Amino acid sequence: MALHPDGFCGKMGETKERGRPMPVKRYQTKSRRALGDFFAAHPHTCFTARDIIREPSLELSEPSVYRLLAAMAEEGILERIAAQDGEGAAYRYLGDHHHGEGHFHLKCERCGQTVCADCDFMGEMEEHFAKEHGFALSAGNTVLYGTCQKCREKAKTE
Repeated sequence: MALHPDGFCGKMGETKERGRPMPVKRYQTKSRRALGDFFAAHPHTCFTARDIIREPSLELSEPSVYRLLAAMAEEGILERIAAQDGEGAAYRYLGDHHHGEGHFHLKCERCGQTVCADCDFMGEMEEHFAKEHGFALSAGNTVLYGTCQKCREKAKTE
């Protein structure tokens, strides 16, 4: 369930009342709200914890950044994607965008924009890699790097 961080999180907790799970209330601290607003303002861009720590518009401590990113990813507000260098992870705002297995991410190496590729032939690609190469892809964690159309057009004019 992806909600804007200002809203009540409907994630169900372990506590039960009359046999029903009770929602876990998430406190909306100033830091959490600021981080959520920052991600919502950049919905197609991935940020690492280091990017957030260095962001001048956010005055968040390093421990707070790591704690908030982990919590917001667990709650489905942010998506955790393996970083390009293989070290750590990058995070992207999900908003109301939910997706399951079988999609890839396309990330621009110039501007950092990340989009989901929910193309019909992606399943065929997965089958090909499994059958011909004996390799099972983790499609939800697969990031293909390249250059977006906007950056390609910008490069033509430079």
